Amino acid sequence: MQENLTTAQLQYWLKEKLATEIGVETDSVNLDTPFTQINLDSLSMVSLAYDLETYTGVVIDPTVFSEFDTPNKLVEWIRLQTT
Repeated sequence: MQENLTTAQLQYWLKEKLATEIGVETDSVNLDTPFTQINLDSLSMVSLAYDLETYTGVVIDPTVFSEFDTPNKLVEWIRLQTT
């Protein structure tokens, strides 16, 4: 598990990953947009969960995207898990 990941580090990583997944520029990703509006298919969600788990060391079930419905809410939850 990566210790002491900052909010900014998590946001940057997630923004880059989402931009790659949906094929847009990183700056166009709004981390307050609900995951349901980001247009990720189910395979992308599972892949994102796996990559996020690998990066953070926090167990990420794909259902977490509905519980924490925006990337920023997910980042807050992960920060709580890593401190």
